[in-house]
Amino acid sequence: EIRKARATSTVLGWVDAGLSGCQALSGKVATFCGITYQTPGSLVRRMVPILEPLIDTFNSNSALTASCKNTIKEVMCKGFFPQCSSDASTATYQSLTSACNSISSCGGNSAININGVNSASLCSDSGKSINLKSCSKYTLNSINPGICGNLPANITFPSLSMGDLATNGALASGLSAVLLPSIVTSACRTRWEKFLCTSTPYCSSDRSRILSAVTKQQCQSALDCLPSALKTSFSASYKCDSYPDQSGLRVCVDPSQGFTQADSAANLKCNRASAISIGSTLFYLACMLLAYFH
Repeated sequence: EIRKARATSTVLGWVDAGLSGCQALSGKVATFCGITYQTPGSLVRRMVPILEPLIDTFNSNSALTASCKNTIKEVMCKGFFPQCSSDASTATYQSLTSACNSISSCGGNSAININGVNSASLCSDSGKSINLKSCSKYTLNSINPGICGNLPANITFPSLSMGDLATNGALASGLSAVLLPSIVTSACRTRWEKFLCTSTPYCSSDRSRILSAVTKQQCQSALDCLPSALKTSFSASYKCDSYPDQSGLRVCVDPSQGFTQADSAANLKCNRASAISIGSTLFYLACMLLAYFH
């Protein structure tokens, strides 16, 4: 009875990082942006692999004036990478008032569109500060009721992840227009729906760590089910190395506090481990009692 109840009571989450943590940009993105301050490590891991391949294309774009290039670069760099405080407790987006006023003559909202994040979204964060050590519930019950269903009742998210929820919900709605039944299997489309619904990092039960329901291998599996042209396109936006490795540290989470795994076998591994742990404990206690009364 206990084994059966426990076997359905947890889902698996991979430890992505500590709740807070800041680092400097490096490599091509650091040179491009000219940013020397520390920025949240979770953003560095997620955004640097996406931005790096775009830099050469952006620099060689002859359709943009030098002034527009500087404006777009400022909005993109400062908009994606807020500055951490000295104690890494908060991150503040630099003021973008002047650049955001100028971007209307450089393409407006379409000047930047990376993973569903456009110029207006980045400009809306100008000057805002984020508490890097807090977790909170999303303001809505679902990011996309028709595709994703309701969020787990007690799941909480790092402040930096809040924008990802709305973006992923919108991207899930657009899948049907891209993953057409004539070129993508229904299983592959379902895989991508699950990916977008559950890929936002969330907080551990004790709110000390960031967890992921998606691994590097699951991300790659989702890309591999696409036809080659779509795979190339999606690979530019979804960098699988930014997700935890499936062999990394993982924890079992109450289903009201974490996403159900896209891979049901992964949940079974978590549940089976929990059941065995309880069974072993009960067996140990039974042996102790028998020895005592013997």
